[in-house]
Amino acid sequence: MPSSAFDRIKILCLEVEGIPESELIPQLKSILRANPDVQYEQDEQDDWGRTILHYAVDKRSVEFTKLLVEDSNLVKTANNYGQLPIHFACHHGNVEVAKYLYSIYPESINIATMNGNYPIHCVLRSHARSSGHEDLTRFLLLHDQGAVLTASTIDSSFALHVACDNGQPLEIVKLVYNAYPQAIHARNSLDNKTPPDCCQDDHTYVFFQAQLQMEREAREQRQPNEQGQLPIHQNLQRFKIAVGTVNLMINANPESAIARDNMGFTPLHYTCKTGHLDAVKFLVDFNADSYKEVTLGGDLPLHIACLQGNCSVINYILEKCDYGVSSRNKDGKLPIELLLGARSDQDSLEYVEAVNRLLRAHPGVLEGMVANSETLQGEGLSKKRSTSTLKRKHESV
Repeated sequence: MPSSAFDRIKILCLEVEGIPESELIPQLKSILRANPDVQYEQDEQDDWGRTILHYAVDKRSVEFTKLLVEDSNLVKTANNYGQLPIHFACHHGNVEVAKYLYSIYPESINIATMNGNYPIHCVLRSHARSSGHEDLTRFLLLHDQGAVLTASTIDSSFALHVACDNGQPLEIVKLVYNAYPQAIHARNSLDNKTPPDCCQDDHTYVFFQAQLQMEREAREQRQPNEQGQLPIHQNLQRFKIAVGTVNLMINANPESAIARDNMGFTPLHYTCKTGHLDAVKFLVDFNADSYKEVTLGGDLPLHIACLQGNCSVINYILEKCDYGVSSRNKDGKLPIELLLGARSDQDSLEYVEAVNRLLRAHPGVLEGMVANSETLQGEGLSKKRSTSTLKRKHESV
């Protein structure tokens, strides 16, 4: 039979009307100090199989939760329906507690309930739209290695079905769609609906129809237009195209991934131009040699990113390799020269990192550029300012 100390802890885990948590935590600490043996009772489960942690993760804080989790296996204890505390935290939108539970039991993200719901499904079924709802969705998607998104619930619903069926905001639907866009065509077994059919929001429905239209164009229009462009070239010049749609379009016509238009631009050149980092990542992962393609003007994707001052793209490309840092285009410009002449926030951390990456990858360029004052002045910089700028940024790492 549970002790009175255990019963008091359980009450603190439940919603206590009118008492702030700043008062509940000292009470919990006091009970635990006075009753050290109570930790051995914490594994006790009620008629539904819930432990006190299942109740605590509804509204309690990380600090409160830590006091219960310490020296216990509660994070690994499921109730009668296979629900772990992290499933409860996700369902109730308790963002920081869900992240904490993941940090001490990372495998929990890949554990499903008896209904096939993973933590990501619980978030998407939740109607507790906290300010961190999108943040938690992003967090779970980031830490998933693909198994969760490609798994379906007991009624064959993918995460994208769940998001649409529960009327999640368009921004959250986009996150799930971009992570696994192939689910847009999947039908569930409950009512034989695809995610677009499940939409509760008109904006989401319109979004899906636009993505499906772009995929159809990629599949059907395999001959380039007068500019030598395929639908993928045309759409990637619009920055807002979803990376999930880039995925679908490339899969609909794999050869388009490195197709060159009349200017020699590939899809990667256009994503480097617009600064669409997620699309850059997808295209480079799809074809590891795509960053070696050169336009008629002699520009590599790296040149284009530098010309536009898209530092996040520059840094990502240079994380992959330093190919092209010493290559000059047909105007005789190195990537670093184009970046220094681009409109960009030169005080931003991304800009400083990009400059230093380019200099480290091609150390001799600093001396050559400082000596060539005419080239530097052609970029709108005086020799004195250019020298000090380069040295300051190079030495800042």
